[in-house]
Amino acid sequence: MSNFVQMYACCIPVKGYKRSLIYDLQRPQNSNFIPNDMYDIIVDFRNKSIEEIKRLYQYQYNEEIDSYFHFLLENNFAFVLQKNELNNFPPLENIWESPSEITNSIIYVSKKNIKYLNLLLKQLSDLRCDAVQFCFTDNITIEHIHILGKQLELLRILSVEILFNYNDLLNISDMLSVIDKYPRIRRVGIGNCPQEFSCTDKRLYCTINQIDWENGCGNISSQYFSIGMEMFFESQHHNTCLNRKICIDMNGNIKNCPFMKQSFGNIKNTTLKEAIVKQGFKDFWFICKDNIEVCKNCEFRYMCTDCRCYIKQPANIYSPPSKCTYNPYITLWKHQKHYVPIEECGYFDKSFRFVPDYEKIDMLNKTIWGDKE
Repeated sequence: MSNFVQMYACCIPVKGYKRSLIYDLQRPQNSNFIPNDMYDIIVDFRNKSIEEIKRLYQYQYNEEIDSYFHFLLENNFAFVLQKNELNNFPPLENIWESPSEITNSIIYVSKKNIKYLNLLLKQLSDLRCDAVQFCFTDNITIEHIHILGKQLELLRILSVEILFNYNDLLNISDMLSVIDKYPRIRRVGIGNCPQEFSCTDKRLYCTINQIDWENGCGNISSQYFSIGMEMFFESQHHNTCLNRKICIDMNGNIKNCPFMKQSFGNIKNTTLKEAIVKQGFKDFWFICKDNIEVCKNCEFRYMCTDCRCYIKQPANIYSPPSKCTYNPYITLWKHQKHYVPIEECGYFDKSFRFVPDYEKIDMLNKTIWGDKE
């Protein structure tokens, strides 16, 4: 076959240690796993015809090559074109930009700092922040949310999420009326709810579990994965959790993450604009998944968030996240049969770097998947 097959620009393969994944950035549900051999053909021979590829492999793998391209066309990842059309379909440009100095924020609201809330919102708006998550650690009333909603109407902040634990001063109808009145309040999450306190409205999330502020931070799970152009390109240049983020802890300290130790001032005497230009504040912004040990070998790395607050070796800022339960060397999650943690696939050396033991990994994969040498 002299046909040329080209991937749609929005369908981008990402290589992991054991398998690859095609990210369909416009149709996330269409994304699919592929063998690493298939990835190599897609990437290494992007502008070659199927016939040329077969010839380069000395016609030893014709059946496999045909099946690979059939899969791509069948699943609408690629299309057939002529040689003179190859330059008409350039890949997407791998850049990420934002006009905002800060794009997102987490604010822990307690009795100690609630009086500064209006000032913080104004400062975030001036930094062109788009999204804010408010975590109310003390009892909240409907009046608190009304005040917040009215303040938002005067600012450029686009999206707000509010989290708190249930108290007897709240009811479903009041909460829904507030969300209806203030459309910038996109989601309200309530923990520690009574069994009978339930709601089918997707904007209001109720759970019987108490919100555990610290233990909920840094968790990595497939349910948090996000496939899209914004996430895909940002993750290749920046940290997907901490980039352009500013946080306020329960005591009013200004941080990259509410649970990190380092503070860049307190809202009582430091503005957010002053904090973000302090030495070290932006350092975490540029630690992307390709820099992080183990993560750089994971096929999910461009759809996954990453918090540098909880890492396996705190002395090494590029250490893998401690709350991740996926092992990319054997492609298994903790809840799956035959799972082993990454520590059984290598070791941490004297400089706290993770060193994969490839011989052991190969043995594990032979045992689990029956891989051939």
